[in-house]
Amino acid sequence: MFGALGGVGRLGLSGIGGYATMAPSIDWSFFSAPIPTGATFTRTNPTATNVLYTDAGAYTTSGANIPRFNASRGLLLEPQKTNSLLNSDTPATQTTASLAVAIYSLWVIGSGSATVSAGTATVTGAGVATQGSPLTFNVTVAGTVTVTVGGSLTRFQLESAAAATVAPSSYIPTAGGNITRGTDLLTYPVGSWFNTSVGSVAIEFISNPVAGVNSNLWGIDDGAGNRNNIIDAFINATPGITLTVRVANAQTGSVFPTGTTPGAANKASMAWSSSSVYCSINGGTVNTAAVSGGLPTGLTRLMLATESFSGVLPLSGYLRRFRYWPRVLSTSELRMYST
Repeated sequence: MFGALGGVGRLGLSGIGGYATMAPSIDWSFFSAPIPTGATFTRTNPTATNVLYTDAGAYTTSGANIPRFNASRGLLLEPQKTNSLLNSDTPATQTTASLAVAIYSLWVIGSGSATVSAGTATVTGAGVATQGSPLTFNVTVAGTVTVTVGGSLTRFQLESAAAATVAPSSYIPTAGGNITRGTDLLTYPVGSWFNTSVGSVAIEFISNPVAGVNSNLWGIDDGAGNRNNIIDAFINATPGITLTVRVANAQTGSVFPTGTTPGAANKASMAWSSSSVYCSINGGTVNTAAVSGGLPTGLTRLMLATESFSGVLPLSGYLRRFRYWPRVLSTSELRMYST
């Protein structure tokens, strides 16, 4: 971890890139354990792994409520998913249990393939998945589907998807039944580090390999479990970032620059006040918009890449670094911290 951990404010000045600037009151790195002091991490399932659909090597599992750190990528954070295939380490042709109406993603590891065909379900988009080329299909009438294995596979996964273009999640090993991996949830209480009138955030992350779903980067809310009173930022389908201020379930300000790269390391910085919001992505122009209606009050928690309500899902990627300042960064600083 970097300095100013646990939300302890540091009010001294430090020179960064030629600038004299107040140090952030939060500065967290996420390449190794532990999570920041005072933060809470939960995930309900004990069989979460550290590999994605692009990772063909061996995997390790993490117990319930154990964060999954990667020394080169960061902290893996994902929404809840279920692997609907059985004995997934030894793939064989099988017919699933009844699948609900939803969009599904099938991915495989190995030199062979897996082909989806309708059983009792009505399916559109049925086809073939090979390593590195997952299949996305729709179940439009609930029922079973058949997954036919050809050639040699070492693992496979069939999971529901949040959108037609959302990337598959990390591997969920199964035996004789379906297994669900719970949502990763990382939160930190609002305290003396937080300024209720103004603020700035710089964040580094690796996003979904495929664009197309609203994926949370961070949010500060009132703990009610909705987006009625919140300041948050999420990756949108453009792909870009939407920074939003909401008060009493009404949007009072929003800015949405483009420029994130799916599946790659990205940096973004943003700021807000009662009059304006600002955002820069990967060193790009600082986009700005007006705030009309003020800022929310009664905010109690910081959610890190794990907000999961009102059309916004957890990151489905890696959180690498998070910084917060209790002031509005200048335009030059915003570009500097996003570069």
